[in-house]
Amino acid sequence: MPAHDLLAERPLLLTIMAQLHAFTGQLPEDRTQLYTEAVQFLNNDWNKAGVFIDYIRERAGLLIRHKTEAYTFPHRTFQEFLAACHLASLPDYASEAARLVRAEPDRWREVFLLAAGYSARINLLGQALNAVNALCPFEPDAPRSAAPADWPAAPLAGMALLEIGLVGVQREPVGQAVQQRVQRWLQIGMRHDALTPRERAEAGAVLARLGDPRDEVLFSAAMEFCYVPAGPFWMGSQDDPDAQNIEQPQEKLEIFYGYWIGRYPVTNAQFGEFAAAGGYREARYWGEARAAGYWNSDGYKGWRDYERRQTPSNFGEPRNLPNHPVVEVSWYEGLAYTRWLQEWLTGQIPAGWRVRLPNEPEWEKAARGGVEMPAQKLLRLVTEGLTDERAPTMHPNLQERQRYPWGNEPDANRANYDESGIGATSAVGCFAGGASVYGVEELSGNVWEWTRSLYGEYPYPMSGAERDKRENLAAGSSDLRIIRGGAYYVNRTHVRCARRYRYYPDYWDNNWRFSGGGVPMMTLASDSPCAGWLPLESPGKPRSPSTAPAPYPAGLRKVG
Repeated sequence: MPAHDLLAERPLLLTIMAQLHAFTGQLPEDRTQLYTEAVQFLNNDWNKAGVFIDYIRERAGLLIRHKTEAYTFPHRTFQEFLAACHLASLPDYASEAARLVRAEPDRWREVFLLAAGYSARINLLGQALNAVNALCPFEPDAPRSAAPADWPAAPLAGMALLEIGLVGVQREPVGQAVQQRVQRWLQIGMRHDALTPRERAEAGAVLARLGDPRDEVLFSAAMEFCYVPAGPFWMGSQDDPDAQNIEQPQEKLEIFYGYWIGRYPVTNAQFGEFAAAGGYREARYWGEARAAGYWNSDGYKGWRDYERRQTPSNFGEPRNLPNHPVVEVSWYEGLAYTRWLQEWLTGQIPAGWRVRLPNEPEWEKAARGGVEMPAQKLLRLVTEGLTDERAPTMHPNLQERQRYPWGNEPDANRANYDESGIGATSAVGCFAGGASVYGVEELSGNVWEWTRSLYGEYPYPMSGAERDKRENLAAGSSDLRIIRGGAYYVNRTHVRCARRYRYYPDYWDNNWRFSGGGVPMMTLASDSPCAGWLPLESPGKPRSPSTAPAPYPAGLRKVG
């Protein structure tokens, strides 16, 4: 959002901006420059501003007069800017600014940022970079152990670089070095328990603006997947006071095949590749949406759309940041992405495998874990090759019926839901502590995830015509699809492994994703209640000759 859009929300600044625009005919986009011109306006043309001064003093109470021609601003923003100008003029500005903000971050945060921006605007770029360097002076993996104040300093250092302007930062060798160091701090910090959930989310958002170096988060062809071995697991709820009727009864089911599922939800950057490649105009990806009347060669138009579009709807930051899960996507859009990705990964996945949205059993097993769990998590990048794995060494899962991917108790430090206090989507990877036993992250919270399953009561059909009906992709648009996982705005009961929700396939929301990165569960992610994960699946491979199942999809049976 442009600087003046945010500043205009404050009455004093809006009035000053109106005066500036009247005298200059335009407003600067940069907030530091806006403050500078506002102060110069009041200082250099005091007579013309007299009426204005009287107004804001007498009518708005926004100036306090202490003596003739001496005023102070009770409005803290201008106080902070003037303090920043003074700080930037000190001989030891860089070290003093870092010292002050480390000692009292709440008091000096905005002053530090504005001082960095102001220094850069008055041709003291080197001074501004030195201040950032003083705040974040060593590598996060340096022999010296990081102090508690070092971790929250990294997001602030990143915001200061943005305040300076990345064009100027990248023009100087020292700026390039500082930026890369801060990026490394943020990449580690967003997964570190030294930061609160809100601080980790801030670190992820700053990293997105500086440039997230994680290829597996930005590029579809570099996605990272987790292996879920074949075997039994518990599906549904039992003896859970938060359980809904549609989660019951709980049964032990067995999935005969192993599959890969995305470590993270699909991100805006990854889904953006599909859109940029013309995916919204390719008929071969949209068969079901075309049959339902939601797609033609001009693009997609669902229930909440006013016109046809070729990209997801854009609700601004932070939801549209490249490393955040993609949201505002319907089930049809998630399905189309999986088909595009299937083509995109040709040659990188075994022949006969398919990229698709997960069904409910696949999603819930990936979240809760099986009756047994692998001795070691198997995570692999697409570029490293996804193969039909041999059964890994397994151990008994002592929490085989756990309510959350991490255990039986809710924990706002492990998932982005209402108690985390973030109030928006967060960059993928901010909740490492919420990973399932297979290494899959953010199955709980952040954004809802689409599955390919239609709504139906339990028990889940295991094979035959009923199973085919439950997972019929060609079902009508009035047939509800299941979404899983909860989102940033829901309470703890909605982020349980067994929680189910249902919605129409043409509906999208700015809180849904699908697994894989903002779309249905491939492990795409959407920021709304209809998103899900998207697993890579091997044709149903039997665990042993004596239990050989029919070819997929009859790869599921009740145990006991």
